[in-house]
Parts: sequence; C-alpha cells; structure tokens
Amino acid sequence: MSTPRIRWSDHVLERMRMRNIEPAWVERTIRRPEVIEPDPARPGRVRVFAAVPERDARIMRVVYELLEGDEIVVVTALLDRGRTRKRRQTG
Repeated sequence: MSTPRIRWSDHVLERMRMRNIEPAWVERTIRRPEVIEPDPARPGRVRVFAAVPERDARIMRVVYELLEGDEIVVVTALLDRGRTRKRRQTG
C-alpha cells in the first residue's frame, strides 16, 4: 500500500490514551507491518502487526478499514499479548 492518509476513530484515540500507545507507533505499524491479515470477524477490516521497540519489542496490532482512494480509518490499536508471547517462544 502506498502511503495512506490516516483518519483516527474516536474509539482508537480513547483506547490509545488508556493503553499509553503513541500515535507514531501506530503509524509505523501501518506503514511498515511485519504481518498483514484480514480481520476474521469483520470483512473489510485489515489487521497489521509489528514489534514496538519502545515497549520492549511487544507486538502492536492495528485494525483499520480501507476507505475510498488512499485513505484508511484506524479502528483500534493494542499491544497484542498473545502474539508477543508466541514470538518470544519461537524467536
């Protein structure tokens, strides 16, 4: 995906504040994901994952929806415990 224009949902902004997640980490995960997959629960949504060095290399999960053109709306962002554990066990 070429550099998408990012819109932030109110939900994700609130969750990021609660979880102490920096917008730069979310943007970096979107722009340079290590893994990309469709959201199994919500067709039309995409999940992207990447390690966050600032948080002890924990894995960030960002879910977004594609909009028209080169725009996306970020739905949620979190540090994914399951993915982080799995990576540490296999890494």
